[in-house]
Amino acid sequence: MNVGDEMDSRDLGHEYKPKSSSFVEQFISKFSEWHPLIEESIEKAPDVQGAYVLRRVQGQRFGRLRGESDIMYIGSAAGKRGLKWRLELFLHPGRRQLVNMRIHKIAKRYKMETS
Repeated sequence: MNVGDEMDSRDLGHEYKPKSSSFVEQFISKFSEWHPLIEESIEKAPDVQGAYVLRRVQGQRFGRLRGESDIMYIGSAAGKRGLKWRLELFLHPGRRQLVNMRIHKIAKRYKMETS
C-alpha cells in the first residue's frame, strides 16, 4: 500500500465495529485544533489525562467496513503520564504494543494528525 491508496478496517488488523455516524460526528465536533502526528507536535502536547483523535490530514476520507471516514482512531490517556506520553507510543511502539504498531504502520503510509 502506498500513500494515497485506499484503506479500510482490515489495515488495522481486526474487525472494526463502528459507532453510529451521528455519535462520532458529535464527539469529533468537540475537537477543533488539529496538529500533525510528528515529534515536534507531540512535544507540545500536554502531560494531562484526556481523549484524543487520530485522523488523516485535512479530513481526507478512506473506506471502512461501513461507509467512509477520516477518523483513524479515538482513544484516551487515562494514566498518570498523560496525552503526550500516549501519543509518543504511536511513533515509537514497543514490540508487544499491537495497536500502537498498527497505527504506526498506517501513519507511515498516510499523513496523520491529532487533536
